[in-house]
Amino acid sequence: MSEENPSRPKLKMYYKGVRLNPTPTKPAPPHIGDGEERGEEEREEGKVERELSAEMMRTMSLEAEGEERRAHECDESVVDGVETSGGQLREGGEVGDVEDAATMIKKMSVEDEVESSSGSATEASTTPLPPVCVCYAYNDYMLKHATGPYEGPERIQKMAKEVVKRKLDKRCDEILKGREATNSDLQCVHTAEYIAGVDAISNTVEEGLKLKKRVVRKKMPKAAEGEGEPSLSAADSMKAAKEENEQAVKDALRAAAVDAVAVMDAAVNEKTARAARMAAGTCMEVVEWCASQHRQIGGGGDASKTRAAGLALIRPPGHHARTNAFAGFCFFGNAAIAAVHARRRCGYQRVLILDWDIHHGDGTQDLLEHLRREDEEVGRRGGEQLGESIRMISIHRHGDTAQGYAFYPGTGGSFEVGNGMEKQVINIPLVPRIVNGDNEAFGDAEYTYIFHHFVLPFLSAFSPDLILISAGFDAAKGDPLGGFEVTPDGYAALTRILLDHSSADMVVMSEGGYDPEACANSFAAVMTEITRRNEDEPLPESFSFITPDSMCKTYEAVVKASMVVGFPPPPLPTPFIRTDNGTFLDPDLSGIAEKARQEYEQRNSGSAM
Repeated sequence: MSEENPSRPKLKMYYKGVRLNPTPTKPAPPHIGDGEERGEEEREEGKVERELSAEMMRTMSLEAEGEERRAHECDESVVDGVETSGGQLREGGEVGDVEDAATMIKKMSVEDEVESSSGSATEASTTPLPPVCVCYAYNDYMLKHATGPYEGPERIQKMAKEVVKRKLDKRCDEILKGREATNSDLQCVHTAEYIAGVDAISNTVEEGLKLKKRVVRKKMPKAAEGEGEPSLSAADSMKAAKEENEQAVKDALRAAAVDAVAVMDAAVNEKTARAARMAAGTCMEVVEWCASQHRQIGGGGDASKTRAAGLALIRPPGHHARTNAFAGFCFFGNAAIAAVHARRRCGYQRVLILDWDIHHGDGTQDLLEHLRREDEEVGRRGGEQLGESIRMISIHRHGDTAQGYAFYPGTGGSFEVGNGMEKQVINIPLVPRIVNGDNEAFGDAEYTYIFHHFVLPFLSAFSPDLILISAGFDAAKGDPLGGFEVTPDGYAALTRILLDHSSADMVVMSEGGYDPEACANSFAAVMTEITRRNEDEPLPESFSFITPDSMCKTYEAVVKASMVVGFPPPPLPTPFIRTDNGTFLDPDLSGIAEKARQEYEQRNSGSAM
């Protein structure tokens, strides 16, 4: 990622010390797959909520007007918990006139009307969810897999060391060593020919290394005096052996990855196949462990812990791997394999794959589409169908880069998925604006807004009993490929949102992320939340949108995702935004909201999805 642009305005969100992006609870959208209309009782509850909300806004408006009068009566006052003089803030460079408070309250009232009419925001539930029992899985054999241009062992090695440094492993109920996935495990989503091809890659490389060693050990004859140089030098022999080996690898790849765009799309060595099997198998093992905790309840397990969570620190990653092709450093579809295993072997009924890696999980999407096609055949035979019970949400960067090429892999548009898969694979593409050769970033506020106003409604509608997180950390600030600015606190907040609003088990599987330091801190932040204790540092109360444009693009992405699944339009982001120079920014989102509301009414006509 390029260096931070000093001219980029950093926006602050505040009002009297109150969190301005409060955690809404699970809204009550139509339940996915049930086709039931909302009853009269729910509509009456919504009416009461709107009346209470309007009353709250009137109260806040009166408070703001009183504060405005007090600000004119004295030179020294306190606004938002920060001492001011003459209406000007003294700290942090956040300069603003207190007179704007009443105006902003009125604007928030308008926003509240939009929010209330959409029916997508409710008050947070105060019922505490049960604590979590946790496992952590890591095997250093995966460090032996080859080092590519970005994806190398340093990433998870640094992450593993950070876990030990912070003693997070000591807070887990069990430490797992991982296991290799078998051919049968992998064939739930991959073809037998492709699996054999991946094995052939490592075997071919291994044979090539043996050939290279034989060439090096072989002593070349010295040229006799007057006879010139020998016909084949040691260097030439090694070069020929290397070319022969590379050609054999390419042939093996072509045989295995027949649909691969680039044959040599990932670094491989003699350890690659086993490391890839270890990555997939470790995810499966963590899912098995989580399922086993429920079987132990009442039979020697901790009855107070009715939720289980696990973290699988793995490489190579998996969310770009397709049915019969590998790409983007990925060989086997770890998340999809774990999801099918959870359904077929571990007793889970509904599984959600939540992919927050900055790159679109095109491989996982392909594997789910493959499952859907298999379901048609399975249905004809009267067997169990899996497609409808496994869903995916991918939040990723999309569009062109500052260099003019499509951000990898170039897929993942809002309306890309068809053929009956619209509600099974939901893409939320974030399209940064290119300014002066640099892309505007998305960060903590943008991602938490998506979680509050789409992921939580989806959880409420789908009701999964297992959430698999494809946890890439390449959207982290400092990543050389991502260009976004999610902080460790941001990743912790995303994790906390899920833990606070869902009783589902959770498995975190590492994916991409190419700044080892950022990966280590982000993974540790997620693990801290999952194993949280009372003495841990509290999370920030709110986050700041990076730019007005990033806020608009985030809102648009959530609107489109809501349209795909038939949810009402989400509420507009809060208007309480100031730049460091005191300028009030209130992007005009009303047109987007009105268009979304009209399309929702036309497409759904009040019926549930």
